[in-house]
Amino acid sequence: MPPKKTNAGLSKPLLPTDKMPLPMFLKHLNDAGMSMPNAMSVAAKIYKVHNTPEKLGSLDAASLAKFGIDSKEMRTQILLAFSKFKSSSTPVVAKIQNAEASSSSVPTGRVLGGEDDVFGFQINDTVDDTEQRERERREAEQKRQAKAEDLDQKRRNALDNFQEKLQKKK
Repeated sequence: MPPKKTNAGLSKPLLPTDKMPLPMFLKHLNDAGMSMPNAMSVAAKIYKVHNTPEKLGSLDAASLAKFGIDSKEMRTQILLAFSKFKSSSTPVVAKIQNAEASSSSVPTGRVLGGEDDVFGFQINDTVDDTEQRERERREAEQKRQAKAEDLDQKRRNALDNFQEKLQKKK
């Protein structure tokens, strides 16, 4: 029997109260950098209760800890994955910091390095940073291509020299 069609692949946006299909839920987590096995374990813990954009937008670090998600890194990935469902204008990183500070009795200490938050993410990660990373990737690819072409040219020259020597011997 063919699988049921879901709106996971459709471009139709979800309403805040629409139930998000599980594949779309997993895709959001995976796109945020979480491995698929981790995404599935998170889904097993929170999908039954938080399966609409509205409910996912209301998640915070303290509620994720209550669901048994102990890793700060994993909680941060989850909150960043569903940050587009937040209804307020408060930045996600600030909410993560506030929730972590309120849920923990241990002081987090001061942040070294200026603009990093307590989880090590850059707060001012802008489009310029993305463009810079893309430019660096392209430059590295061009260098790799040039090196491959140079190596190919050296091999051709060596082959030509070898063939010339064979011709002279005849």
